[in-house]
Amino acid sequence: MTAEGLAAFSELVVDDAALRHELLGTDGRQQFVNLVVQLAEAAGLEVEPRDVEEGLRARRRAWQERWM
Repeated sequence: MTAEGLAAFSELVVDDAALRHELLGTDGRQQFVNLVVQLAEAAGLEVEPRDVEEGLRARRRAWQERWM
């Protein structure tokens, strides 16, 4: 399942400063989504663009709920 791949990739990002830096250097949402998919695949993980988009929406909702 690709949602599990996204969770596994997120754990890699937490532990890898260079990976975080690369992702932070993206220019816009679509480039970020594409890079996540590409880097996850390179790490042997299956992640689809829709998974990344849903993950971003879920984090935004959680952030908004926390601060409302």
